[in-house]
Amino acid sequence: MYLIDFLKEKMIWLDSYCRDTSELFQMVANQALQLDLVTNAFLSKINERESCFPTGIQLNGYGVAIPHTDPDCIKEQFIGIIIPQKTIQFKSMENENQMVNAKLIFVLGLNKPHCQLAVLQQIMRTIQNKNYVNQLIKAKSHNEITQIIQDISLDNK
Repeated sequence: MYLIDFLKEKMIWLDSYCRDTSELFQMVANQALQLDLVTNAFLSKINERESCFPTGIQLNGYGVAIPHTDPDCIKEQFIGIIIPQKTIQFKSMENENQMVNAKLIFVLGLNKPHCQLAVLQQIMRTIQNKNYVNQLIKAKSHNEITQIIQDISLDNK
């Protein structure tokens, strides 16, 4: 199982405008509900989980976030990718008193524990590769994002 197996084109946002995580999660929840990927509890659960277990990661020169929630509100597994117009502040995974300005956000909607671990490992390898991160941040279309994720998935085989 690879990142490409869970990527949903309608869950990709390029150059989106969200002022904060609340707006971001609302945007993701609305789309995921429309696509019947999640239950009505998704929005409150992802906000709650992010509040208790922050997902911002500061790497060399860029910030990433990997918000996710409890499996019980996921109907169909998915990965969403958001490249915001402006960075969105997330609390740091390592120190919740520090903020991370995320330019690349992976939203995970996974409901099988073995999938979550495998996907998180692949995402961690991906975000440590500055070339992949730069490609994703500079992508201009959904097709380009999908192709990059396909390439990443092939590298993980």
